[in-house]
Formats: sequence, C-alpha cells, structure tokens
Amino acid sequence: MHSRGILRALAAFRGRHGWVVVLAAVASPAAWAQSQPTGVTLACPGMAPGTGVQADLSTQPNRWGISTNQAPAEIAATGASDEYWGSIAGAAWIGDSTHNGAPSFPTAITYSLKVTANDPRIVPGSAKISYTYTVDDSVTSVAWNGNALGFNPSTRFTTLPYDYPSTAVPLNPGANTLVFGSTNGGNPYGLIARVTLTFDCSAGAVASVPANGPWTLAALAAVLAAAGAGMAKRKRR
Repeated sequence: MHSRGILRALAAFRGRHGWVVVLAAVASPAAWAQSQPTGVTLACPGMAPGTGVQADLSTQPNRWGISTNQAPAEIAATGASDEYWGSIAGAAWIGDSTHNGAPSFPTAITYSLKVTANDPRIVPGSAKISYTYTVDDSVTSVAWNGNALGFNPSTRFTTLPYDYPSTAVPLNPGANTLVFGSTNGGNPYGLIARVTLTFDCSAGAVASVPANGPWTLAALAAVLAAAGAGMAKRKRR
C-alpha cells in the first residue's frame, strides 16, 4: 500500500476508534521484542584447544530476566539505582527503585539468566561458576540448572558482598539457566552480581582427505590443472 493509501486508512480508522488504538497496535510488536532478555551465548575462541575460558555472566540490564509475585511473566531486567546501594566492579544493579508505575513494590523477585552452549568444542564436565553478589533485600536461593548453589540470606546492601568460590556445575548442550530467588520488604529492590563461568575447549575439527577416497585427490588435481591452463592463456594474450 502506498503512503497516501496508508494515511487514508488511518484517517478512516481514527474516525471509528481513535488514534490511541492505532498507535498501540503499531507499537506493541516492538515493545514485546524489547521485553525479552538477551541472555549469554558461550563460544570457544579460535580453533586451538584452551582451558579456563571465561564467560561473563554478570548482571546487566536486558541481559538478565526478571519476574515478581506481581508480574510472574519474565521480562528483560532494567537497570536500577539507589543512594544506599554500593557497587561491584564489572556488574550493574538490576531491579526497580522507582515503583516502575506499580502502586506498590513486589515482595518476591526472581532474577534469571539464560546461557546457551551450542559450541561442540566446549568440553563436557569442565564448567565451573563463581560469583560475588549483594541484594536488596535478601537472596533466598541460587540455582544453576536446578542445582542449588551457595548463598547467605543475611547478605544485603548494608553488608559486605557474598563471595561464592569456583564450583563445578553441569553444562548442558543448548539451554542452561542461572536463577537468584529473593524477597523484598515492599520497598525498592535490586540485585548486583559479578558472575564468571569457566570452561575448557577442545581443538577445532580439521578437514582431511579420506584414505579410501582417491577420487578426491583426482578432482583436486583437475581443478589445479584447469586453473593453470587458464593462467597460461591469459599470459599468451
């Protein structure tokens, strides 16, 4: 439809329904797309084998997802700040310190990160996770793929951060999930966590000529011969 036709259609729709409905219908798909967390995708660097490859899983807006007892459907987490919250290098606060339009703050919040591991070079059984976090108000659980990890319910933004040492975790091919569960006293809430996942990588596969496939070498020789003949003709011209 040409631009004039679109304008005529919008004008006719406006007469029956008003501009608000039109704008909502146009804007909604983009809003839905923006509400989904991006997560993290693991990859082995280069083709050489390596040990202790590090992946940054730290809290960042849009990377992590968030859901609450008021809004159970997960959406992308937004950045948050409060004058009483400290910082952790390499991570950012996610949560809500401004009500975000709701009449009251939720009392239970779940922060989650989707981690995708599709690279076939990642060595099974090599993954380890470590993290440092603080929270407003209190963490009630931490889990990787449903497996419980360490936390301190007394750790909060008014105390020192909690450090969890490097611990082996199962890394599934494909989808993995890191989840922090927390409670809140009906006021601003947030989580900041520096999270590192390490894993090993095997060497990349190198294509080889099959031992029982001499036709492969013959085909390669024919291609090289044709290329050489072409170059010779160009030189004679």
